[in-house]
Amino acid sequence: MSNDSVVMKGKVRMNGKWVRVAVSICTVLLLLMGGVRCEAAASRAETRAWEAACARFQEAGSPLLWGSAESRFSDFTIRYPNSEHYVEAVVFRARALYLQAKYDDAINLLSSESGRAGFLADQFRYWTAMCYLKMGNDTKAADNFSRLSRENQESPLRPEALFREAEAHSRLGEWRKVAEDLGEKAGPFEKFAAANPSDERAVRGWLLLAQAHLMTKNYDGVEHVLKTNNAGAWAGEFAWQRQMLLCMEEFARGENETALAVTTNLVELTGGKPDLKARSMFLQGQLLESMGRLPEAVNAFRANLVSGLSLELRREALHRMVELLLRQGNVSEASKLLDDFFASNADARGSDLETILRGELMLKQYYQTKPQGTSAPTADPKNSGGTNLLQTAADYFQKIINDFPKSQFVPKAELNLGWCRFEADDMADSQVWFGKALQDLAPSEDRSVAQFKLGDIAGRLGKFEQALADYQAVLRDTNTFSVAAAARELR
Repeated sequence: MSNDSVVMKGKVRMNGKWVRVAVSICTVLLLLMGGVRCEAAASRAETRAWEAACARFQEAGSPLLWGSAESRFSDFTIRYPNSEHYVEAVVFRARALYLQAKYDDAINLLSSESGRAGFLADQFRYWTAMCYLKMGNDTKAADNFSRLSRENQESPLRPEALFREAEAHSRLGEWRKVAEDLGEKAGPFEKFAAANPSDERAVRGWLLLAQAHLMTKNYDGVEHVLKTNNAGAWAGEFAWQRQMLLCMEEFARGENETALAVTTNLVELTGGKPDLKARSMFLQGQLLESMGRLPEAVNAFRANLVSGLSLELRREALHRMVELLLRQGNVSEASKLLDDFFASNADARGSDLETILRGELMLKQYYQTKPQGTSAPTADPKNSGGTNLLQTAADYFQKIINDFPKSQFVPKAELNLGWCRFEADDMADSQVWFGKALQDLAPSEDRSVAQFKLGDIAGRLGKFEQALADYQAVLRDTNTFSVAAAARELR
């Protein structure tokens, strides 16, 4: 026998040993998570089947192997329906289904076996909630995390469930519910965080609670959460997120100069991470824009066009830069910026971003060629497409709606179509598009513009009561812009 053969046989024996160790660790981990029992198995065959299934689960790292692990646990429950490991096998099988993205199957399995959940009831509820979370059903995810917390108060999964329930409510826009649950005096989260101030789940919960206060305009609450809790917990990216929220709070209060000063600290807290620096610079640009310092805002956004950042971050920066340049009347600079960007980013050509920006460029050029003091459509030189600037702009916006129906730019395209139809003196169609924009836009200046133009149209049509109502709505909603911006930035 060769030395290689001896070595290989030694490896096989060692691997067998470590597989058994891995099975033991796997079982202990389940014990820690949900109280798995470790009594002796009923038979040697059952023990071998259980250990083989656990080993396959431990070794799996791909959908194919997760499928094999799932099959083994399925076979185990069929062959040994009275096994002391039956419930554990159901949980392992559900987890294997989860890891294959077979969420409906996992939910159905856990539901059908819920009558036997017993000491693993918390895990049944947890993995059901996690499946709903992955499916994007935040309502059912939140409900299952809530039930886990209420019905299994000693479960080690409870702190995670508390946070994930609140997180699901935040995605549903239920910020008051988030504030109530995480901010409850002597409530479960407050007790957990007080006892475990350095635990990541406590820190993440504080950040989410502060964001909930921000979104419900409880600015004192933001400061209380972020300035009175364990200072030692604010390290690394958590320190950056804390500073970001404090900056947003100042922004929301209208303290723009203070908020702008805070962005300098934000950049220092990025730890050299390009994405955090980019988000800091983006916020700085937003603040400068809100203060009317548009050239400085353009420069802040320009910092995010550097290579090495994700295409999404560069797209956001380009979008803001082009819009600000157009607002300043710098059409030629905006056009060159667009051409240069899409020349060097082939993957973004023909995208929804290019489409909306080309349309806005055309619309701005239309207004620049329109004689002062006129409201009628203006004939302009024919472009290469053989249509006037206004119609070309409208075509771009209609393309967004038709070809990119799920794009984030659909509401803006609707708003711009309202302007195009208004300029074409088609008040009925303009009213339709401004109405769609009002419905689909988040609280913002654009949304107030849509509301304002609906008032203008109502006035033109002699509907003065409706016009007054639209104008009053504009005045009522103007204080929501910065809070909405905060929500978008923190996600």
